[in-house]
Amino acid sequence: MPRKARNTLRHEHGVIPDEDLKTAVEAPKAATPRAEKAANMGGARAAAAAEEKRERKEEGEAVTPLTADELESVPKYMKGRLALTEVNEVVRCLSAFLKYKHDLLVANPAKLSMKEKDLVYAWRDQGCDSSTTYCLDSELRDRLHEKHKKNMKTVLPILRHVKRIREARDKGAMRIYPLA
Repeated sequence: MPRKARNTLRHEHGVIPDEDLKTAVEAPKAATPRAEKAANMGGARAAAAAEEKRERKEEGEAVTPLTADELESVPKYMKGRLALTEVNEVVRCLSAFLKYKHDLLVANPAKLSMKEKDLVYAWRDQGCDSSTTYCLDSELRDRLHEKHKKNMKTVLPILRHVKRIREARDKGAMRIYPLA
C-alpha cells in the first residue's frame, strides 16, 4: 500500500508535517532568540514562559521559579508528590539567599555591621567572590522553614534536571551554583 502523501513545509530546522503547519505559521514573533527558539519548539505558550523568565532575570532573581510545564517534564520518580508551590518556595528561598550573599560581597565593608563582615570574610575564605556567587547546602538548610527542609532533598535534583542549578561537591560540602 502506498503511503499517504503529506503537505510539508521546509524550514531551517527540518520539515514540519501538515498537522503542525498551522501552529508553526500562527506562532507569534518572539523578542529574544531564546524565546524565538521556544516558540518554534512549543508554540506561543512556551514563548510567553521564556519571555517571563527573561523578565525575572532582569529583575535580579538568581534562580527563576519553575513553571507548570517544566515540573510536568520532570519524571514522576524524581518529583514524587511535590506540588509546584512547594518547589517554588525552595527556589524563592535559594534565590533570596543568593541575592543577599551577592549584595554583601559587593558592598562597601565600611558600611557593613560586624556580623555581616564576619560572614563576608568567611565566604571569601571559602573562595567565593562577587562574580561567581554560590550557596552551600548547609547555608540554605539553615534559612529554610522546617516544612521545606524535608522537601529540599527532592527539590535540588529537580532544579538540576531543569538546568536551574549546578552542584559541585568539595571537601564534604555541596556548593549550589545558579545557572543563567
